[in-house]
Amino acid sequence: MFYIRYRVNEVKKKQGDVILAYIEKMGSGTAIIAMDERGKTYDSPEFSHHLNTLSVQGFSSLCFVVGGAFGLSNEVLSKCPYKLSLGKMVWPHRLIPLMLMEQLYRAQQINAGHPYHKA
Repeated sequence: MFYIRYRVNEVKKKQGDVILAYIEKMGSGTAIIAMDERGKTYDSPEFSHHLNTLSVQGFSSLCFVVGGAFGLSNEVLSKCPYKLSLGKMVWPHRLIPLMLMEQLYRAQQINAGHPYHKA
C-alpha cells in the first residue's frame, strides 16, 4: 500500500513540475483555472456569467489545467486561483477537455444570445 501511494505521489510530482513550468510562462492576462473535483460547480448560465466576469476583471485568455489519472498536485492547485468542477461525479481525465470545450461553446452561445442553450 505504501508503494502504491508513493508511486502516485511521484507521478503527480513529475506531472506537476511540467505544469508549473507552463504556468510560470503565463502572463498576468491569463486566468488559470484548475479542473478539480473539489472546485466550484456552475450550471451553464452561471458558467457563462463567470467567464464574463473574468473578462471584465481584465483577463484576455483562459488556461484550463487538467491533471492526469491521479489528479493535480497540491503545488499546482496552489498556483491556480480558480478551481472548476464539472460536477460531483468523477470523470475520466481524458474526457474533461472534450466536455470543457462543449461548455465553453455553450457559454459563448449564451453570451451571444443564441438559442443553442435551452434554459
